[in-house]
Parts: sequence; C-alpha cells; structure tokens
Amino acid sequence: HDLLKAPGGSFTALLVFPTNFKKMGKTLEEQTRICINYENAANWMKKNVPAGQTIYHAKWSDAPFFICLNPKNNYLVVSDPIYMSYYYPKIFAIYNDLRMGRLQKPYEVLEKIFKASYGFTRNTQPLYLQVKNNPRHFKILYENELGVIFKITKPTKVIP
Repeated sequence: HDLLKAPGGSFTALLVFPTNFKKMGKTLEEQTRICINYENAANWMKKNVPAGQTIYHAKWSDAPFFICLNPKNNYLVVSDPIYMSYYYPKIFAIYNDLRMGRLQKPYEVLEKIFKASYGFTRNTQPLYLQVKNNPRHFKILYENELGVIFKITKPTKVIP
C-alpha cells in the first residue's frame, strides 16, 4: 500500500504494466497458435493412423496433446525422459541421438528399436531435416507450421 501512496507510484505502475500486458498478449497468441497446431496434428493422426500404432515424437512435451486427443495410438517418452535415462540408459542414448539427428539411418532405429512406423517431429528438431531430406525412407503425411507427421517407407527395389 505504501507504493500507491508514494509520489509517482501510480504513474510508475502505468508505465510498467502496459508493456507487460503487451508481452503477455504476444506470448498468449504464440501459445494458442502452438496448441492449435498440436490439436490439428493429433486430430489428423486420429483419423489417419491405424489404432495401436506406436508414434515416435521427439519431445516429451508433445505427448500430452497426442494422448489426450488421439488415445488410440501409443507414444514414446510420455513423461520426463530422466526416467528413461535412469532405467534404460542405452535406449535413452539412442533416443537422444535420434532426436538430435546424429544417426545415419534413423528409419532403422525407429522401426527396429522403438517399433514405430509413424512419427512426429517439430521443425526445430534436427531429425526434421533428416525426414524432409530423405523421401526414400520417410513419407511426409501431414505438415503444419509446428512440424511433420511421417511414415517410414520401405524403398522399392528396382528390377532391371
């Protein structure tokens, strides 16, 4: 209450708050846009990915959107990855290398180790570029401003 009684106290508050409100509004708009993109991706998966499929995703914070809006599929790393690193350190190291784009054949790791034929990766993840640049092994099924949903494809052998 002393701040309000101080000379210039209310004037100072008026100078500070509008800047914060403007910043809060921008952040809220960004978060809303992100949520809408997640919702659209999850709804697309719900309609187009067969039930029971495991869907890889690069960030554990992706999982709540997908589980809530598309519960018919299975997802990797649905809680803090620290648990995976503790209980399964070798698998976690592979998961992290996959997420960071450090594997030469990410499609093999996704299928053989994680048993996933589908995946979602944000466009800020290094795996995103591997998926986008390898149409022989990845088919992009859905894309929005947040990322892509992809399917691992089997290259067809060309018979001469």
